[in-house]
Amino acid sequence: MSSKILYVANSSLSISTGGGRTRIISAANQASKSGFSVITACFFPPHTAVVNFKHLYKGKISLASELGGKVFYFPRLPLTRFGWVSAINDWYCGILLFFLCLFTRIRILHCHTVDSAQYALKAKLINSKLKIAADIHGAVAEEYMYERDLREPDKLAKRLEACESSVLNNSDWLVFVSAAMQEYYENKYQAVYKRATVIPCATKVAGKNTNGSRDKLRSSLNLTDSVVFCYIGSGEAYQLPDKMCAFFKSALEVFPNAFLLILSHHREVFQEQLSKLGIGRSHYKIQSVPHSEVFNVLQMGDIGFLLRDDSIVNKVSSPTKFGEYCLSGLPVLTTEWVGDISGIVREHKLGAIVQLDDLRVDTNLAEFIKDVRANRSGYSERCSQYVKEQFSWEVFGEQLGKVYTSLGT
Repeated sequence: MSSKILYVANSSLSISTGGGRTRIISAANQASKSGFSVITACFFPPHTAVVNFKHLYKGKISLASELGGKVFYFPRLPLTRFGWVSAINDWYCGILLFFLCLFTRIRILHCHTVDSAQYALKAKLINSKLKIAADIHGAVAEEYMYERDLREPDKLAKRLEACESSVLNNSDWLVFVSAAMQEYYENKYQAVYKRATVIPCATKVAGKNTNGSRDKLRSSLNLTDSVVFCYIGSGEAYQLPDKMCAFFKSALEVFPNAFLLILSHHREVFQEQLSKLGIGRSHYKIQSVPHSEVFNVLQMGDIGFLLRDDSIVNKVSSPTKFGEYCLSGLPVLTTEWVGDISGIVREHKLGAIVQLDDLRVDTNLAEFIKDVRANRSGYSERCSQYVKEQFSWEVFGEQLGKVYTSLGT
């Protein structure tokens, strides 16, 4: 069995703030712990090298350091929104992967996203001995339509569905981020995917949550007696930053000492929303921190925000922030539509479910928040223990190793 794995990704890895980066790095690190050597190939949009070369260069340097292995960057072809260019690009990237596998003597490719799996399938047409594990991070066509608020699929959406179907049918193994995602695709394409594994966007178990560090952090910001709500992530529309900020305003009416801690690179998005609602700067802090420091900073919080709307994009998702909140001891405020996570929160009492159409701190929610403050250590223990036992990379790393072993035999 080969002990070398080629990770293939698109632009999610090309810069240090790219989406999906945490999952890919965590999976690679866990693979290394299981005895596999990971080499990474990242295909980036060609314009990135021109308009954002500095970030691209820094992204590659930090990626090589975080992965602990060789990293190769390749530019994709421009204008892939045109069907014929996209088809040529698939073969161009596939040929590059074929030669990379040839020179590195790799037979197993773990492809993150449908696009990268499509490239790998082209390489497999040249060398049938290659084995492809397609890691499906999200519902591709649905994400495209969601971002553009399309009710019916246009030509590009249909092309994305064709690519998606090809990857699901022709890959040697499928990795889904949620059981809800596997169920959705099996219903959509009337298929049963037997060679498939569910590996959510789990978190690494590291550090120790102590009241001492928590109290010190809160004291440094004069938050000793405050109810601290936390959010970590981007300011993209699907994260509902407007809804979150509106909810926080409602919380302020019930808890005048409430405070909102936001860890994000999209400072302007949240600043605009909070200013629009008339929320003063004494009630919030927006900052960006390296991912390695997220756990330490989140410890000062009481409750984490994970709001999503009723769409397929969210119903099949697995946000990394869920595990990060819980590991830091924070119960989660979420909605009914977050992949497998909504059910987990309800079943294991890891937070509360809120309604987007009535997003306010009513009597029941106020009692929940008071209970969190009064029994903070109990919530912290329950949330962190759940992650350690059932939602960590230490748990799912074993499943990942079994995928590689199956493909190598």
